Amino acid sequence: MSGRVGRYHMPGYAGPLSLKMMLRGRGRWRTGTTEHLVTPGSVLILNAGQHYSLTIEDEDIETLCPFFADALVREAVRARRLDLGALLDRPRDVDARTPEFVERLRQPSLDLLADAQRLRRAIQGEGEAHDALLRLLDRVLLEFVDERERIAELPAARAATREELYRRVHRARDYIHATLDGDLCLDTLARVAALSSYHFHRSFRAVVGTTPARYVSEQRLLRAHELLRARELAVSEVVFEVGWSSLGSFSTAFKRRFGVSPARVRDANSQARRSAEKGARSTVGP
Repeated sequence: MSGRVGRYHMPGYAGPLSLKMMLRGRGRWRTGTTEHLVTPGSVLILNAGQHYSLTIEDEDIETLCPFFADALVREAVRARRLDLGALLDRPRDVDARTPEFVERLRQPSLDLLADAQRLRRAIQGEGEAHDALLRLLDRVLLEFVDERERIAELPAARAATREELYRRVHRARDYIHATLDGDLCLDTLARVAALSSYHFHRSFRAVVGTTPARYVSEQRLLRAHELLRARELAVSEVVFEVGWSSLGSFSTAFKRRFGVSPARVRDANSQARRSAEKGARSTVGP
């Protein structure tokens, strides 16, 4: 899907393993009680059979959401597990299970982005789509292997406990991304993760690599910087949209993070936009 949409809603749907990407704009995928806000800097992998709905409110959007048939996924998993001789002996014997991903927003690797763009170009007629889809599936399976390794490193005795902690922390992390303008205090996030505040704080730091408060502040600052560059908004409006408590503390934190005041970013963006509009008008004849 691409173009100018305005508002689009797709109600409940379930399909095979799939990748959800927004090349332009932002989309909200809801699975059960969890909402995942997907932007050009993130990707969502949904497992086979997962029911979800999609809401898009941005006007200028482009999505890339490839689906991977169950049989194709099992075949690819089996090919990774067996040596070439075994594959030649049993070419039609597909007995591997479809991998079960932790449902969470992910920061795509450069390799995954490159393979996704290759598929996009193939869909537009600039390549072989099936080959591009297989390459992207292989990259997605590598993501699964990396995720299993990260879960195994968590400080918990039982494997099932480590995976459940990983899921719960990322449920809260995705909640942060979806509700930056909301109440994101420690107690609220701990409730989302269904953990005590103390246990959540420790687990979040182990999984994400920083504290919940620092992560929230960083995401709010990044979103504010994006808004100031992309839209004609007053700094006070941006402060409200990203849920910061006060204009003064926001300006101090913003300058510390980006080395420039939010007003300077906004003014530079406004000036660049006016210059672009003036240049566009000057190229139009009578």
